Amino acid sequence: MSYLDDILFQPAAMRRLIDVADETIAAIRLPMPLGDYDRIIVTGMGGSHFANYYLCRELTARGFSVEWTPTDELISLGALPTNQRIVVIAASQSGLSGEVVAWVKQNAGASNIDLISITNNPDARVLLDASHASILLRAGEEATVSTKTYLNTLAAARLLVHALTGTETTMTLAGLRDTADGIEEYLAGPWRDALTGLVEADRQARARLLVGRAGALGTVLQGALITKEAAKLPYEGLSAGQFRHGPLDLADERLLVWFFADGDYMSAENDGLIDDLVRFGAKVFTTGMAGVKRASAQTIPMPRVPVGYDEFARIIPVELANIPLSEAEGHEPGTFRHNDKVTTKL
Repeated sequence: MSYLDDILFQPAAMRRLIDVADETIAAIRLPMPLGDYDRIIVTGMGGSHFANYYLCRELTARGFSVEWTPTDELISLGALPTNQRIVVIAASQSGLSGEVVAWVKQNAGASNIDLISITNNPDARVLLDASHASILLRAGEEATVSTKTYLNTLAAARLLVHALTGTETTMTLAGLRDTADGIEEYLAGPWRDALTGLVEADRQARARLLVGRAGALGTVLQGALITKEAAKLPYEGLSAGQFRHGPLDLADERLLVWFFADGDYMSAENDGLIDDLVRFGAKVFTTGMAGVKRASAQTIPMPRVPVGYDEFARIIPVELANIPLSEAEGHEPGTFRHNDKVTTKL
């Protein structure tokens, strides 16, 4: 399969996970209620960690105190306190990520830690054997950079929240199915046309940034990661707030900014930032900002999905953009030069 094949298979991969949602949720059981734990840690590396950002946000919105920490940092902090009861939710699409495996081995047998794993690999024995419970992503084999495993990790987070809070799933499952349908419709449409301006601007750019706030942060981090992998172009992902603190000084005709909105959150501030960027000469593209009507800030549409499911939709245009960006650079999109599909080295 090619990179494009993996992208096109995403709606089907989502449905494979949704179809077994009830048994997936039923298999997630902890020894005590989630709120009784002293600490809840959500961890992973790369795309797995960026996808888990939404799990952290959702649990936080439900009143839980959650730490979102990459696994290499978790290792560097040393052993977790033995006098605390801790639940760790570790996502590793391969189940073989070097840091995740190292952390599991480091903490094997700790009676105060309950581990929940999210993986696409049913043979990831080190991770799965140490897990109190697990979710299998069922995305199928992935040939290139993370696409369908990323979306299925987002979907798994939705299921895990229901499993850990004991809440009704009917509306969520309907929302996930409608989301898969919306992505499928988008992928069948003229998506290349919407990316022409971005590809042209990229050819002239000295600096390239994906920027977003709140729920869009996971998108920009994942988008920058896969663009470096798939198109071999140095895109950086930043929160809009962090962008104001220094990087705004990059703004001139050689800066490309792709801005992602999280619904109406801080829409006035987003509009103000875009106004500043355009005034300073930057090439600005927006996704998820239907209210922006500026000839100088081009809109790149995303799939139409139910309200509250934008994290699934926002990443799709970025995945697709890597195809014409790679073609402009003269190489096959999604192929690896120095990395392997699975990063096992620390």
